[in-house]
Amino acid sequence: MTDITIYSGENPPPAKVFDSLYELTEISFPACERRTKAEHFAEYEHTQFRSLCYCPNGNLAGYMNYWEMDEFIYLEHFAVSPELRGKGIGAAMAEELKKLSCGLIVLEAEPSEQSGTAKRRTGFYERLGFTINPYDYIQPPISGNQPPVLLRLMTYPRAISQSEYLNIRRDLYSHVYGVGSDWKCSLDE
Repeated sequence: MTDITIYSGENPPPAKVFDSLYELTEISFPACERRTKAEHFAEYEHTQFRSLCYCPNGNLAGYMNYWEMDEFIYLEHFAVSPELRGKGIGAAMAEELKKLSCGLIVLEAEPSEQSGTAKRRTGFYERLGFTINPYDYIQPPISGNQPPVLLRLMTYPRAISQSEYLNIRRDLYSHVYGVGSDWKCSLDE
């Protein structure tokens, strides 16, 4: 796949690309699963954070925001422009991310029973080789007063053990969400 650029703190996206990326984020994710525009741009200050952007003809068609952790890559957001979905772009981008990974890729997904959209997304990831793991996972508030979200961790190329899950959750909570590895939540609160 050509027309791929990876942005980071050392090579942040130009304003046009970042604005398009955030606009695509707003139409692809509910508010409880995305940061504010300023918070998202601040992610580039983290040395582990990257954006893989597909920009044919200089226009953003899709992106993957991910974190390069010590033991895995965490895929935080993955979106393709609505008018280009179903054309193989997402699958091709996933293959690019797999090439960058030295092992495990982790993502958060809504349980497929929550909605038709969640079921389609989960099915897409399963077709790419991701596995739904059975462990209860609650995403801490991603921004401000947003509520925590019940999600599932999906992993590629294999399922993870409970001890691996606990280590991944610890890393996500402390590095990505900044809540500390001992953060606890009840969705009933």
